[in-house]
Amino acid sequence: MDVIVNGGGISGLMAALAFQQDGHRVTVVERDANPVPPTPSEAFTSWDRQGAPHVRHSHAFLARLRQLLQERQPEVLRGLFDAGCTELTLAEMWPPAITDRSPLPGDEELVLLLCRRITFEWVLRRIVSQQSAITWRTAAVSGLRSSRAEAGIPVVDGVVLDNGQVVSGDLVVEAGGRRSAIMRYLAELGTVAPSESIHECGIVYYTRFYAFHDGAIAPEGPANGDVGYVKFGAFRGDNRTYSITLATWGEDREMRRVARPEIFDEVCQRLPSLAPWVAPTLGYPITGVEVMAKLRNRRRHFVVDDQPVVLGLAVIGDAAICTNPLYGRGCTTGSVHAHLAADAYEAHRSETTVDLDGFARQLHHDTVREIEPFYRSAVAQDGDSRATAVALAAASGETDGAVAAPAEDPMRAIVLDGLMPALRTDPMVFRAFMRAFNLLDVPEA
Repeated sequence: MDVIVNGGGISGLMAALAFQQDGHRVTVVERDANPVPPTPSEAFTSWDRQGAPHVRHSHAFLARLRQLLQERQPEVLRGLFDAGCTELTLAEMWPPAITDRSPLPGDEELVLLLCRRITFEWVLRRIVSQQSAITWRTAAVSGLRSSRAEAGIPVVDGVVLDNGQVVSGDLVVEAGGRRSAIMRYLAELGTVAPSESIHECGIVYYTRFYAFHDGAIAPEGPANGDVGYVKFGAFRGDNRTYSITLATWGEDREMRRVARPEIFDEVCQRLPSLAPWVAPTLGYPITGVEVMAKLRNRRRHFVVDDQPVVLGLAVIGDAAICTNPLYGRGCTTGSVHAHLAADAYEAHRSETTVDLDGFARQLHHDTVREIEPFYRSAVAQDGDSRATAVALAAASGETDGAVAAPAEDPMRAIVLDGLMPALRTDPMVFRAFMRAFNLLDVPEA
């Protein structure tokens, strides 16, 4: 079959690899025309990825993604290690107060990949470019084409480029990320509108990258937290780099000053668990401060009232479900989603045809089961964080009375006063938290 992937970011590249492994011919359509630099370091400094403005922010490559690469894309995992990626095991993540660190079955799964986002994409692009069944086409997609219908439902059979040309295919995979125009594309086809749920994160995201001095060793212990008015974290990357991200509430005008590098570093110095990461003896900055705003948790369903709104289309990654980037799930869920789409397509393919209705339904159900729980978790976490911030402001007299402190919620008290302290002192609670954080178990577990 001929598969068209719209978008050459991580989700799109993973989809291209997954579908070509099943024997399909794949065309990746990507609007960014900038050539791929020869090394990861040059990619970080000079690769202009306009379609992915968040590439120079902190990213987490979670244990679920590493597990997926081991099982399905071992060549990618080898390429990451060759490019300077390293691993972070559970043995290196224990909070200092936990002294019982005896290994248990399943601990071997809790391994993260330490890598910059742009290095990960650089590796994927090089591997994709080596596949004879994958064609790369630099162009912008302006819409979808449907020349037929099944049971009154439009069947997508190609994409329309901005120059009017049409690229035909048996399946279109939309991987355009958070800025995807998929809702407009479907409206122009006259389909039933997909259902959409949006919850604003309400935060502004500030990131600065650093490099370790020769011989310097990363500080031990947790380097992340939430003190109400700011969330923060330090993230180790590839090739002895690391980044720090601060996330503040969008309406907090005073904290917008952290966009200035000297203020950013001063704020880090005043947060005890971050202070070692900005010590002059540890490393030195290699970027200014990158800013990202207008962030949201968003979920789209393309099966409505038990009917697909369109056939011949798979919407994956952030184009379908995106969450607060502070939780570091996007690259992992996008990669998982790409393989869910390929597996669902394979499950409904015969030698000459594909049951497009069955494919759409399976992808929907698999998405709801495998990815949507983490969307709900992100919405709940953002709500709890906002409630905490409001309560702190009210307690300190920093509000004008227009915003009331949240009513006491017993479950929220269990989480904040019970679970959160316990995961820093109890090995079983910490393991369970880390498994959910790394998408190995659903949050409800």
